[in-house]
Amino acid sequence: MKTLLNKPGKTAVLLLFLTCNAVSSFAQNNEGKTYCSNEIDINGLIFKIDPRIEL
Repeated sequence: MKTLLNKPGKTAVLLLFLTCNAVSSFAQNNEGKTYCSNEIDINGLIFKIDPRIEL
């Protein structure tokens, strides 16, 4: 009986799994970081800049 994945297919799936695992382990963790508040109030309107976004 033939398997669903041949040897090269198993290798490709394994490499894909290992690559995804390695990339997710290096994902950026923003917990515990403090940001300064970038707010300005003009005539009752409050304008804010999200500190996670690069301007």
